[in-house]
Amino acid sequence: MIFSPFMDHRYAWDLVFIIDLIFSGIIFIPFFISLFLEKKSRWVCRGSMIGLSLYILLCWFQNGRAMKLTEVFAHSLNEEVIQVASLPQPLSPFRWAIFIETNDKIYQGFVDFLREERPESVSASSSFFEKLNRLYDPPEKINYRLWTKLQDSPWVEKALATEGVEFYYWFARFPVVKSVNFEDGRHRVEFIDLRFSMPEVRMPFRYYVEFDHSGRIYSEGFVEDRKKQRE
Repeated sequence: MIFSPFMDHRYAWDLVFIIDLIFSGIIFIPFFISLFLEKKSRWVCRGSMIGLSLYILLCWFQNGRAMKLTEVFAHSLNEEVIQVASLPQPLSPFRWAIFIETNDKIYQGFVDFLREERPESVSASSSFFEKLNRLYDPPEKINYRLWTKLQDSPWVEKALATEGVEFYYWFARFPVVKSVNFEDGRHRVEFIDLRFSMPEVRMPFRYYVEFDHSGRIYSEGFVEDRKKQRE
């Protein structure tokens, strides 16, 4: 939040992935080269800045292409659209995640502008990179996943009223209820932020709340933290 503490609104250009190896490489590789070419270090650094500017322009152009696809799909829906977004993805400036949020649903799609045909399906034993590669569709054949934002359950309503979930919803951009279940005498509600979710690949930043029969909080927190505690 660049204007904090004056306002809480978060502004984002959505141009570069949070860990962009190309972006970082354009900065650090010329930097290390300049250490050995001191006489030409200024020109090396200037070249780095030019390359970085061109890369940002490329990302900006690809983001515009992704937003056009997002808006076309949003207009095809017979629903009130709250917000749309196209978010950068790892390893390539040509891959984007597409989101369309309506009153009670979120549509999620993944596109690769260099792809013409869908890749072959993968299995549970496939590697991380094989699953990641399978996630992205060609621009004309995007498979949108439908997520229901909230489930009709009193335990969801109870979880939404907790301080932890309220903070999670403040942090999240596209939050949904992932699951509601009952196990070992406890009611468990789990939330995810779709902007970090890659179906069948990874699903980080999952937040859960568990209640006992009386409705008191038994435990809550991030799923990843709980797994570490068990280990």
